[in-house]
Parts: sequence; structure tokens; C-alpha cells
Amino acid sequence: MFNLKTPIILGILNVTPDSFSDGGKFLSLDFAIKRAEEMISQGANLIDVGGESTRPGGKSISAEEELQRVLPVVKKLHEMHIKISLDSRHPEVVSACLPFIDWINDVSGLSNSEMRRLVAESKKPIIIMHSTDLPVIPDKVPDYKDIITDLKRFFHVRIKSALEAGVNQDQIILDPGIGFGKNLQHNLTVISRISELSKLGYPICLGTSRKSFISKIDGSDAQNRLGGSLASVLFALEKGVKIFRVHDVQETVQAIRVWEEITLAKRKIS
Repeated sequence: MFNLKTPIILGILNVTPDSFSDGGKFLSLDFAIKRAEEMISQGANLIDVGGESTRPGGKSISAEEELQRVLPVVKKLHEMHIKISLDSRHPEVVSACLPFIDWINDVSGLSNSEMRRLVAESKKPIIIMHSTDLPVIPDKVPDYKDIITDLKRFFHVRIKSALEAGVNQDQIILDPGIGFGKNLQHNLTVISRISELSKLGYPICLGTSRKSFISKIDGSDAQNRLGGSLASVLFALEKGVKIFRVHDVQETVQAIRVWEEITLAKRKIS
């Protein structure tokens, strides 16, 4: 189902008033569509549309409110033949948008039985993300004995439930959930050992773009974390990750292309 010979880029489009990096920028349908077109022109393969902020301290909203935000956007993008990933944990929202979307991105890790049924029937790719509390509660971090072992255990459970519900193995993508219930050391450990998660046998989607772990290293605000975001993408690319969820599409695509050319030149020399 996935052609992973080349990296897949999901361009982030938050149609929310309170997302940590771009909240309020794309609430207007016109602005949202313009931004989606821009990211596609820059090299995004899919537009990842989200209507609920899951930032630390963010407020939960009803499925009805989320649907009001995302449905006009996904309908319009579908009319424009733009591929869409829907970032939602609410089955009601996914169900209403299902005819218009290509992927489902569930930040709650496919914990809901109705969501599993929808995914199974749709046959669409599903990103299963590791998370704890949603929205994230600031400074509340689980006591992981070994975070990679805990993530593997989490994914084994969620994958088993998905398969039992009728989801096909080739639909599944795993996301370690950088910044969700994890402190700086946890995030760095997950990224540094990302290849261990690949051994589970499923594609990995990494979302490190503008995340606060970068700020904990250098004190930067959300608008000044491009360098850190690109560093994490290139490290993960070296370890075999091929799916990235990013805000800065043009810069990420350029960084990947240069990395690929350098890697190709190295292989020719050796």
C-alpha cells in the first residue's frame, strides 16, 4: 500500500485557533486552501488536516465543533484532487470525512473500538500514534522503565486490537508521538533509537516539526525551530524512517533531497 522508495511528506494544516505553532492562521477556508496548495507545490504528498489542538494544556473540543472546522476543508481539497490525511481522534469526525480523505491519523492510538471498525471498513492507511493523556497535561510524564520497551508494548497491544477488528497489516503506520507524555530525554531517546521501532515491521511516521523538545535544548520559540526540526528528520532518515509530518515543507524537501544526493555520491565512491 505504501511506496516507500522515496520519503512521504505530510504537510501540517491546523484549522484551529490554538495550535502551538500556527493556531489561528488558517481558520478561514480560503487561507486554509491557499496554504494547502502552497505546501503541495513545495513537495508535500498529503495535507494533514487537524481541527483540534493537542498541544500541552490545550482544551478538548466536541466532535461537532471539530467537524465544523475540518469538513469544509477536506471537501474542498478533495474536489481539488489533493490527497488528505485527517488528524482526528473522534470516530464521528472520521466517519463524516471518510469519503473525502486518503489517510487517517489517530493521535489516540486507535484506542476507540468504533474508530477501529471505521479504519477496517475503509481500508485506508492508519497512523497509530503513541500517546497518554489527550490533550497533553503539562509536566505529567509517565514513569517509563525503558521508553522503547514501553512503546513496543503499547504498539503490540494496539496492533493486535486493530487486526482483530479487521484492519489489514498493510494499512498500519506507527508514530512514536514525540512530545506526547514524554520529557526531553524521552524524546531524544525515542529519536536516537527509532530504528528499534522499525523492527516491529511497520512504516514509521515521525512528527518532530517545531516541537518543544527543541526549545528545551536551545530555548527557541515555535517559529525558530527549523534547524532542530531538520536535524531530527535527517537523523531519522538515516535510520530508515520514510514518513514525516512537517510544517516547513519546502525546507524539509530540500534537506532530504540534498541528503539523498550526498548519500548517493557516497555509495558511488565506495
